[in-house]
Amino acid sequence: MSLEMKIKNEGIKEVPSRRILHEQEFSMAAQDFTQIIDIDLTLEGNVTKELPNMPDYPVRSLDNAISYMHLLRQKGIFSVVIRMGGSVKNEQNSVYSFDPLFIGTEEKYNELYDREIPVYQFLQAQREAYKLIRETFKSSDLQIIGDPFGVAPNKNGGWGIQNEDGTLNYEKTKELLKEIARTYNDVQLDGLLTLGRIYKEVQITREVLDQINSKTMIYSFSQNIESRTSYIYLDKINNRRDTGQKILPGNITEIALRTILDIHEGTDVVVVKPTENYHAIFMTNEFLDNKESVLNFLSSEKVRNICESNTEIKENVDYIYNNINEFYGKCQNVGVSTYTVSGSYYLQKLLGKEKGDDFTYNVLDETFKNAKSAGGKKFVTIMDRNTNWYLSK
Repeated sequence: MSLEMKIKNEGIKEVPSRRILHEQEFSMAAQDFTQIIDIDLTLEGNVTKELPNMPDYPVRSLDNAISYMHLLRQKGIFSVVIRMGGSVKNEQNSVYSFDPLFIGTEEKYNELYDREIPVYQFLQAQREAYKLIRETFKSSDLQIIGDPFGVAPNKNGGWGIQNEDGTLNYEKTKELLKEIARTYNDVQLDGLLTLGRIYKEVQITREVLDQINSKTMIYSFSQNIESRTSYIYLDKINNRRDTGQKILPGNITEIALRTILDIHEGTDVVVVKPTENYHAIFMTNEFLDNKESVLNFLSSEKVRNICESNTEIKENVDYIYNNINEFYGKCQNVGVSTYTVSGSYYLQKLLGKEKGDDFTYNVLDETFKNAKSAGGKKFVTIMDRNTNWYLSK
């Protein structure tokens, strides 16, 4: 006899369930997502190129990407983040190489950079491509967020203009960041991703955008970590993963501090990368919503220890602490988003291959709902390569 029948026949009181809510508190809709798109500006015509270990996520030519964006709009997806790069042809290696994804062997990678397009020349190529996209889609029809990583990636996996000895030339990189901001404003992009790699990157960008009274919003990778799984689509994994530019995994104090400093410098949206860092999403939401949590963090022993060895950080921390209402005023206009990295996409597709699409869908559904709930009322969007696939199921 089933438990239900036993309860009914014997008059036994039903044991209360631990579950309180029997309906979903959060649901997902098209407006919650931003589709990630990679465009290879060296591809001609309406074509795509498959990436190793990235099933169902091709790199697109500009013409193909525009056609794809029309399709997205028909499905109710009105936000995209675009990363532009180029490719080189190697007759001895059939593996397609897309810069900035660093596909292929180390030899292929080095060959790509021997033929590197100068950064300003490539930025100009981006300008023309974005101009065509914006002529096709008005801001009211499609939100476009530009990811500038393809402008100046380096052989060691870092980003920016380098000196001859391979170290970062900060002053030249700073001028490049300014020109990126001006360019993305000129082509009327709705948002600009900062990379979470360069000192005062948000402040540099904010000053330029404010000077020209730009409507382009800053989406900052404030918590960008030095993940060794970021390049899972490479043929070979080697030690050049540590760029020295990003936060070490697990360093929650620096993740929190960089988030607060980016808010102070003028970001519009803090983008948590990867999406699965729910603790960072929740922490960011808490900072934006509760100035006491900011004060408690800034006065913590770990932050004081950091300030003892870094005078400039100490000055910024002291300023924020002593002007908390000014900082909290900025927080009122800041949102929180997430970005699903390529490594996560690859693992999700492996699950689909082993367990089927329904299992993959459920994994994504749980991930997205957890991320949205952690973002609370400050949630803006989830940037994900699976957006179109997920919403089509």
